[in-house]
Amino acid sequence: MNKGISVYITIGEWIFKILLLNLYWFIFSVLGLFVVGIFPATAALFATIRQDIKAEDDIKLFREFIHYYKQEFIKSNILGYILTIATAILLFNIQIIGQLGSSLLNSTLMVMTYILLAIIALVSVFIFPIYVHYHFSVLGYIKYSAILVIGKPLQTISMLVLIAATFYFYYLMPGFIPVLGVSLLAYIIMRTAYSFFAIPEQ
Repeated sequence: MNKGISVYITIGEWIFKILLLNLYWFIFSVLGLFVVGIFPATAALFATIRQDIKAEDDIKLFREFIHYYKQEFIKSNILGYILTIATAILLFNIQIIGQLGSSLLNSTLMVMTYILLAIIALVSVFIFPIYVHYHFSVLGYIKYSAILVIGKPLQTISMLVLIAATFYFYYLMPGFIPVLGVSLLAYIIMRTAYSFFAIPEQ
């Protein structure tokens, strides 16, 4: 087969995988009415992508996805809502502090709250790649994500650059959002994170 044609076929197959995974993510998020579906669907998405990265041959995407969706349904919801509630509390805290009078204490509290929000945002970037790669307690995932963010600043920055580039691509080509949306972003995050995990998978 002509090498150029082979490359096009490989790229086409990869795009088709991303499209299917995005469809699965949406369907299973809806099945859980998003409230209890979005976190297990996201965990299943990252786990399936991880399996695809590891596998030498093609895997059964739907079989892998539904397996992880069921397996991680409860634990992923617990983890997801811990981060969601923590974020909501910090955002509420910002609203309250903003209504108080200006003072050194209030300014300090506001800065600390924004720092905590930034940490949660960075932890959230790594949390699902770590979640599907290791077997920790729920708090262990958050702890190791924070360690990874602090201990690997260059890798963290490179991850953020790739995420920003993906969002810029979607800004330029919004038509790709409903087609590739979450799954393309998840693939980029998982592929990048997988390459610099510090310890062997568990």
